[in-house]
Amino acid sequence: MRFWVARSSRGAGSCASPFKLPCDSDKISTMPQIAQPLPTRPSRKAIVRAVASSTAVETGRSVAQLEQQLKQNSLRFPHIKLAR
Repeated sequence: MRFWVARSSRGAGSCASPFKLPCDSDKISTMPQIAQPLPTRPSRKAIVRAVASSTAVETGRSVAQLEQQLKQNSLRFPHIKLAR
């Protein structure tokens, strides 16, 4: 059986364990890395629904009416370009 102990700051060859356990000061134990899922972008439909429902709560207008207004894609300021 082999025990892995974190590297000591006492210098090369010294064991960080105060006990008489076999150790290898050149190796450091690490936790296994778990793959994280990649974040996905919300769809345009989901964004429109979220904005419409939030605005509906604040203004008292219907969600369907606000969704239609957002889907019309009418540009109030066509000469201004948004950053991408």
